[in-house]
Amino acid sequence: MLSRERQSVPKPAGSNGIDLGFKVGIGFYLGLVVAGFATIGGIAVDASTATLLATAPSTVTGVLLVTLVFGNRLEGVPERLGQNRLRRSLWYLPAVAFAAVPLAAWLVQITLSPQLAATAAGFAIITVAIAIGLSQMTRNRFIAAVTGEPTVEWTWQTTRFDGPGWSIAIVGSGVLFVLAGLQAAFSEGGSGARLLGYGSILLLLWVGQRREWGAFEQPEADSRWGGATLQAYDAGLVVDRFNSKLIPWDRIGTIELTDEELVIERNRWFDVRCDRDAIDDPEGALERVERVRSREIDAPRQ
Repeated sequence: MLSRERQSVPKPAGSNGIDLGFKVGIGFYLGLVVAGFATIGGIAVDASTATLLATAPSTVTGVLLVTLVFGNRLEGVPERLGQNRLRRSLWYLPAVAFAAVPLAAWLVQITLSPQLAATAAGFAIITVAIAIGLSQMTRNRFIAAVTGEPTVEWTWQTTRFDGPGWSIAIVGSGVLFVLAGLQAAFSEGGSGARLLGYGSILLLLWVGQRREWGAFEQPEADSRWGGATLQAYDAGLVVDRFNSKLIPWDRIGTIELTDEELVIERNRWFDVRCDRDAIDDPEGALERVERVRSREIDAPRQ
């Protein structure tokens, strides 16, 4: 059996080169990176503002067109880059380089012009924003490449916020807000009303839930906001909440079904806790998940 680092990423079914969305994303990203370094270099050599304003947009456009034309030669690259966190972190290296420009100048005590420092910071921020999107795109393509039809799928409604720890946090925060509001009211002539209001709302919410007042009753599992989907594959468990994430089976510990929830323990991370009432067939879901897991497929490291 191949190790995770050496296991190849299969080609997605029906794939015919890189899709247009990824071509546009990576083309715009690479264009910004090249334009950013060109602009910083131009400012460093005192190039005119007109030259800089003309160079940056044309550079982005040129790199984007080249990527659109020759992008199919990068087939398989998105899936490989999305295979694990280390590879996905490569998207952030240009942003680190941009941010390092003013930092390095400060460390070696070189005076930078405000224009150069602001330009480097601006390109760092924009590049990070695009890198976040590209990182998620590559992860989604990797997941699509190593999964097929799910063996079992069910709705995930977390029970993490129903435990005593969160009640303690809510009550503690409410008490702190109330005390801070009282202290401010006595020392600053009534300016603590807002803090008192925040604390009172938190305590009222906690008391209402504990005493099961009508307005504070917990809604039924199938009508709560924030539901997500869990899917079990040979490669692992896919959590589709806000964004997709693949959890290989060797990172999952005990799986157990209690009277209130289905608990999937994760090694060195937060457990996945599913409200039992939100699962149509909890016993059947547990049985099928255990059956898929018992195959012990060595999925690539996420």
